[in-house]
Amino acid sequence: MRNTVAMCLASTLLGAVAMVAWNNARHQRSLTAAEPSAVETQGSPVDPAAPRRPTRLPALNRPGAENGFTTEELVNIGVYENVNRSVVNINTKGVRTDAFFFFDAPAEGGGSGSVIDTRGHVLTNFHVVDGANEIQVALFDGKSYEGQVVGKDESNDMAILKIDAPADSLKPVPFGDSSHLRVGQRVFAIGKPFGLERTLTTGIISSLNRT
Repeated sequence: MRNTVAMCLASTLLGAVAMVAWNNARHQRSLTAAEPSAVETQGSPVDPAAPRRPTRLPALNRPGAENGFTTEELVNIGVYENVNRSVVNINTKGVRTDAFFFFDAPAEGGGSGSVIDTRGHVLTNFHVVDGANEIQVALFDGKSYEGQVVGKDESNDMAILKIDAPADSLKPVPFGDSSHLRVGQRVFAIGKPFGLERTLTTGIISSLNRT
């Protein structure tokens, strides 16, 4: 009889302990699930119904950067800012003979050029002005002037135009020395395609002395 009572008391005690342990574990899981993240606990209390905002990443620290630009980017920017106002847009009008129907039809074309002095001389490609009856040269300030062909070299696809523009509106591009060029050097090209804002692109010298 005593053994039966003792076993009943032990069973009751173990059941009570198990119940308390289960309740504690459930309560701990509830707290963990409801606990806000480290980002949410900063600032005002978190509304569980509100959507979470993405964490803002720290700014990247680029090695060798100055004012947010790398050395290479600073060179690109410097080249563009020094010579982009020397680039012009050229629009042409002419007449093209249709090879099939043998009649003349109006033709329009365009390209880019570079101011080479303050007297109004502009360097461009010969194919840009070939056969043109009317040539308009637009400077960096948006003003346009009539151009005349005063020199050409068809074999090297080069032409010189002359415009009557104020000297202070003409920003000549400085000449370089091609005798010092090396394969692999970086080069820049600035143009004004389709009359759009002056555009910069870059590449390398792939070979020398090719004809």
